[in-house]
Amino acid sequence: MIPPAAEPILKLVGSYSRMDGQCWKLDRFCSESVVISCFGSASVAKTVLQEVFLDSAVRATGLAMSTWDAAFPDEPLPAVLPAAENWLRCRDEISANELASYQPALVALSLQYWKKCPGNPAWAGRGLAWICDAPKYGWPAFSAILALYLVCETKSLDKILQSSIETHR
Repeated sequence: MIPPAAEPILKLVGSYSRMDGQCWKLDRFCSESVVISCFGSASVAKTVLQEVFLDSAVRATGLAMSTWDAAFPDEPLPAVLPAAENWLRCRDEISANELASYQPALVALSLQYWKKCPGNPAWAGRGLAWICDAPKYGWPAFSAILALYLVCETKSLDKILQSSIETHR
């Protein structure tokens, strides 16, 4: 069961993922009336949702990797999952830098496959690249979540986001 505050957020995230990537801005998302009604103000929403999206993005690493592996079984990804799990445990600069070190290879790999497959599962690779930078810079977390909504199983992502929203309430 989705708590009342999470349901409109989940619906809005899904709709944002289908917008042009230029609209993928957390400030814009937090200024939506439905978000303000859940959190009281855009500034409170941004503070809470930055943490929610960061936590959710890193927790979705395995899901993104599975999506990539299903689409491109002959093109293995770098071993990002242990670094993501380490960051979730430590949440320090060293583990953030370790995770960020995978970003260049993931960007290159996703661009290599960008136009080769219907449904564009290369978004999983691009989402992973944003996940890698999220603990270090913050802003890529929202883009990572939106990218994963384009290609990953929505119910699984909803559960990850729901859990993070409940944790950060």
